Amino acid sequence: MKKRRRRDQQAAAKLLSVPTEEDWGDYKGDIDREWTFKEYLGKSNADLRSSVIGYPLGATEALRYMAPIPFRYYALGFNQLLLENAFSGEYDSAGAASSFITAARMKLEEEPHAILPILQEIYPTLRQLCIRQEELGAPRKIYGDFNLRLIEIDKLIVALGAPLPE
Repeated sequence: MKKRRRRDQQAAAKLLSVPTEEDWGDYKGDIDREWTFKEYLGKSNADLRSSVIGYPLGATEALRYMAPIPFRYYALGFNQLLLENAFSGEYDSAGAASSFITAARMKLEEEPHAILPILQEIYPTLRQLCIRQEELGAPRKIYGDFNLRLIEIDKLIVALGAPLPE
């Protein structure tokens, strides 16, 4: 029991730590992963706050190509910005919401082991984005129906044998 608790505490601490070069794994040879490594290595979520707010689509695009540990760290940072309503303007709010939903879905499809450990933290935000789609200025004709996109995410979670977050 003590070993498991300690392991859980270490994992939680890792989620809050800026990823190290070792955390990025083998990024060489993958142009997208190598680019995200060069752009993000050594930078905290606080360091990146203004650039992420200024260009949320680029930030979520970068999330898609990150190794698991950096993905978790920076996805939780992006999640926090969404919770704070940090994105201003109709386009930024809508784009940030839509692209975060897309990044979550793609990680579940391509690297579920990267996103499953933080699903409990980000799923409530995904649900809130669906509820607030109109408020965020994300017309369904342009962005699709966020609720349908969440249903796709739910199906992926169930197919992976993971419990649906509350």
